[in-house]
Amino acid sequence: TDTIYDKMAEGLTFEQSLRGREFEPDGPNYTPRISGIMHIEDGKYDFAMSILKSNNGDPSCCNRYTYTYDNPKAGEGRFIPELYRLLNVSVGIEDYNRIVASWMEGRLFLVVAQGRNLLFCNSFQASDFTTAEYFLFLVLNRLQLNPEVSPVYFRTRLTKDEEASLCRYFKSVGYVE
Repeated sequence: TDTIYDKMAEGLTFEQSLRGREFEPDGPNYTPRISGIMHIEDGKYDFAMSILKSNNGDPSCCNRYTYTYDNPKAGEGRFIPELYRLLNVSVGIEDYNRIVASWMEGRLFLVVAQGRNLLFCNSFQASDFTTAEYFLFLVLNRLQLNPEVSPVYFRTRLTKDEEASLCRYFKSVGYVE
């Protein structure tokens, strides 16, 4: 925050002020830095958010993402997507097949990776957990991954019934933060 404030006081833009920063040097995690700024003038505003992260856990490269929102509508929020959180968590899982998901507010967020390759990253509108399971198994079927030999990890807590349902098919069901 101080870096952004100081550099912008010197006349640099939000993005330019972040050029001197990278992700946290806390290997092997290399925690991303997330920043945001708002500009308010004459009753209108715009804002930007930035993520600085390692390149799939490789600290020799910093990937820089900036999202800008001009004249956003009142009552609408923006956030760093849940999929980004799942991508971040998946890097730390040691299994060869990494299936990481979140189930919340009628939506399944799903990331599937194999080795160092990202195979799938998307979300599905699902009115109930049975529908969420359908999408999960559809993706695994399309990727030709066998759930019986792969654990699935959730970032969100499941009910006992939801977890029991998954345990019938997956090698194990685990949780990540």
